[in-house]
Amino acid sequence: YEKQLFLTFRNRIVAVWNFRGERVTQFEDHLLHHSDTSTNNIVITTAQDHIISYCRQTNNESAPLTSTINVSHILSGRCVAKISGGETTKGGRALHDVTSIFFNEDRNELYVGSRQGMLFVFAQ
Repeated sequence: YEKQLFLTFRNRIVAVWNFRGERVTQFEDHLLHHSDTSTNNIVITTAQDHIISYCRQTNNESAPLTSTINVSHILSGRCVAKISGGETTKGGRALHDVTSIFFNEDRNELYVGSRQGMLFVFAQ
């Protein structure tokens, strides 16, 4: 809003548009995990410069699904960080059945909640 741009989410694709109806950003490696993604799986930073989303690594429905959480720069579309689905914690696979994510900018921590009721915290 402050940059006079807006994000759209359609068929797992994130796009950035200006108010003249022109697409201004093509995201690299940022395919949303669910086709009907709610805002529970997407975070926009307060500065509106990065998007953090629950993503998938393939669009092929029959291929094994690998989940990631991607951090992308909104204006350039460049993926600047990624948490891989293969990373595990004591509680199990952190990116299995993610239902919500939250980024605490003051603490620089990412909170990930799962369908199994697990909460994972990723910190720098």
